[in-house]
Amino acid sequence: MIELGPEEIGARATRLAQKISAQPGFSAQVEDGESVIGGGSTPGQSLPTRLVAVRHTARSAQALEALLRQNSPPIMARVEADRLLLDLRTVFEDQDESVAQAFARIS
Repeated sequence: MIELGPEEIGARATRLAQKISAQPGFSAQVEDGESVIGGGSTPGQSLPTRLVAVRHTARSAQALEALLRQNSPPIMARVEADRLLLDLRTVFEDQDESVAQAFARIS
């Protein structure tokens, strides 16, 4: 996962953003970001990535993040500037559809 480049992650992020945006009340776009890989032997280091930035018309980013954590299995995201940010670097490609389905259950 650490070896994935922004292009690989970006292609997956684009597909996921389209699926999320197809759900009522959601909008999602792909933007540049950083994956923080710190801790252990690499404290404070990061890698360039592509993030899925999600907004909802009726729910705050914090509310979305809480609902995703309650998913089974939990989906971890972060909140910045009132947007929910998903970094697919730590998501296996075969799990992308499960992430999209979690948003469908929220809407």
